[in-house]
Amino acid sequence: EPARAVCVIEDLSEEVRLSSRLQATDRQLHGLLERSRDPILLTRPDGTIAFCNAAAEVLFGYGREELCGAPVAALVTEPCRPAVQQLLAGATGAGPAAPPLEADLEALLQSGRTAALSARVSADQVGDAVVCTFVLRDLAAGQTQRALQRYDAALREAFDRCPDFVAVHRLGRLAYVNPAAAQLLGRAASSLAGHELLDLVAPGDGERAAALLVGAGRAHGPVLEQRLRLVRVDGDIIELSLTLTPALFEGEPATVVLGRDLTPEPTTLV
Repeated sequence: EPARAVCVIEDLSEEVRLSSRLQATDRQLHGLLERSRDPILLTRPDGTIAFCNAAAEVLFGYGREELCGAPVAALVTEPCRPAVQQLLAGATGAGPAAPPLEADLEALLQSGRTAALSARVSADQVGDAVVCTFVLRDLAAGQTQRALQRYDAALREAFDRCPDFVAVHRLGRLAYVNPAAAQLLGRAASSLAGHELLDLVAPGDGERAAALLVGAGRAHGPVLEQRLRLVRVDGDIIELSLTLTPALFEGEPATVVLGRDLTPEPTTLV
């Protein structure tokens, strides 16, 4: 009797499509986690790290190959480790639908230093597995950012009230012009922001102005009493005595230009 073969044909097209969609979703999730500025760790329910993003590597000072597989509790100081275990147990027990749990922790960095962190921990379903997501926030960095914001607000308020010409020059352009400077130039302050300061310099003073800005950018203190002529919107020339000072503006290096108007008052014939 001739041999017989049984061929079983199974339609796998739907399974392949589902698998492809899951892989695409995983890639999108991976990309979002990597681009996050906040350090993020994904752990298994037992607390071993399954994934860390680049921000976590920078914060803790360890490479990805060192972090993955390590217990997450090893990244905090001894007194904080029970809190980490409680976060893991609470998030896993509550399940993916529950709101995140929050706690303040003290991280133990590769350098031996410590850092104050806030942690938001939630359980998430990834495929067939449940993982715990730790979203971390460096509290010191947040305090520094808020301090810079308060500094910028106070600086702007002081500049706005100053009766003299004040402009902030950054990366070759005007980042800020106060009302007094805008009035001297006969323009709206909003129309000046983003323009090059050299565009406002009177003919013949361009090279000196460029050298002055370069010198101020390299200086460690104020560049005092430099005269420069600028052109108003109506074509009139005004002369200023300038003091240029390096400073931080909106968190970036900049040059503050403070000027006194030296333009003679027009004489009135009687």
